Amino acid sequence: MFDALGFAWEYRPDVIEYITTYDLREHRRANGSPLVDFYIAELHSAFVVSPLDVGEEDILGACDALYDGCLSVFILSDELCVLGGSPEWRGAMRAWHEVDADEGAYTFGECSLCGTVGIGQFGEHRRCDCLAVGPCCASDSPRICAAYAAGNALDIDT
Repeated sequence: MFDALGFAWEYRPDVIEYITTYDLREHRRANGSPLVDFYIAELHSAFVVSPLDVGEEDILGACDALYDGCLSVFILSDELCVLGGSPEWRGAMRAWHEVDADEGAYTFGECSLCGTVGIGQFGEHRRCDCLAVGPCCASDSPRICAAYAAGNALDIDT
C-alpha cells in the first residue's frame, strides 16, 4: 500500500529518529511482538496494525506510552476504504492523541493540483501549498483507491 502511494517505509523498526530517539524495543504488545508495524519518515508517522476488538487495552496502552505529541501514531484496525459523504463515518485508520484513539475519519488524501499525498481528517492534509487556492485533496483519487486495494489484499500477521 505504501509503495503505491510513493512512500519509503520501514517494517518493524527498532529505532526511530525524529526530534528525539524512539527506542521501539521498549514499546511492545503483551505477546512480545513489536508495537509499531510500519514507519514512514516522510510523514513522521508510525502505523500499528491491530484488530482493536482483540487485546484493545494492550494496544491502546502501548500507543499511549509511545505518543509524545511529536510522532504521529495511527492504528489500522480494519479494511481501508474510501470515505463516503457522511460526517458520521468512522474509518479504519485512527489517530492516537494522548489517552484517546481519535475515531475521526483519518485517511490518505491526494492533492488534485500537485499530486502530493498526505494524511488528514477526511483526506485533507497540509503537505502542499495548494490549499491557498481552496480545497484540493481527495481521498478517492485513483491512486488512493489502488493503494487501499493493495493494502486490503495483504494478510499481515499482527
